[in-house]
Amino acid sequence: MFYYIFNCIVSTSVLEYSIHYIYHKLNISMHKDHHKDYQNNTIELEYYFIPISMMFYYYQYYALCFGSIRYLLLHTMIHHYPQYLPNSIVKHHILHHSKAPNHNFSVSMPFLDTLFNTRYIEKNNI
Repeated sequence: MFYYIFNCIVSTSVLEYSIHYIYHKLNISMHKDHHKDYQNNTIELEYYFIPISMMFYYYQYYALCFGSIRYLLLHTMIHHYPQYLPNSIVKHHILHHSKAPNHNFSVSMPFLDTLFNTRYIEKNNI
C-alpha cells in the first residue's frame, strides 16, 4: 500500500516535473500553445490526459493512472478554479506562466523546484 501511495504522490510528481522541464528545454509546440492560451485567457482542459490515464489503468499501472489524474485535476483547478486550492500552489504555477517560464516547473509539488534549484519566488517591493 505504501508503495502505491509513494509512487502516486512522489514518483509521479517527479515525472511531471521532468516532463514539464523537458517540454521547455525542447521547446515543444504543444506546451508553447498552452502558454499562449494562458496569455490569451483561453486555457482548455488537457483532454489528452484522459486516454493516457485510461491506458495506464488498463495496463495496471495504477500509480501512473492516479498520478496523471491528480495532475489533470490540479492543473485544471489552478487555471479554472483557483479559489478551491491553497494560494501557494496557485501562485507557484501562475508565476511560471506570468513572470518565470524557465522556473517553477512542478505543478503539484513546489518543493521539487526548490530541490532542483528551479524555484522562482516573487520578491515583494516594499
